[in-house]
Amino acid sequence: SIDSIEADDDLLDAIATEPRLMPHLHLSLQSGDDMILKRMKRRHLRDQSIRFCEDVRKLRPGIVFGADIIAGFPTETEAMFENSERIVEECGLTHLHVFPFSPREGTPAARMPQ
Repeated sequence: SIDSIEADDDLLDAIATEPRLMPHLHLSLQSGDDMILKRMKRRHLRDQSIRFCEDVRKLRPGIVFGADIIAGFPTETEAMFENSERIVEECGLTHLHVFPFSPREGTPAARMPQ
């Protein structure tokens, strides 16, 4: 999995020019809502992920994207989850791993209201 903010010029150059690179990237997206991403302590924002997909498609037309999405993160509202649904379309994601939130002992999310 890749976090869009980790993509440096060397990686983007490889995506554009290296024919041995599989034309599939799996994004560590987790959510399409900025508030939920912040509560998850993710380093990217929704718009950064969308822009990354657009930029990579310009470099390598035909590349496909997959992503991980967590459903039911503490404090997530229906509207927030709808942002996750929308980003699937906005990024043109073709492969999804959708997981229900499950609290892990000792993590900040485990202490949040469920």
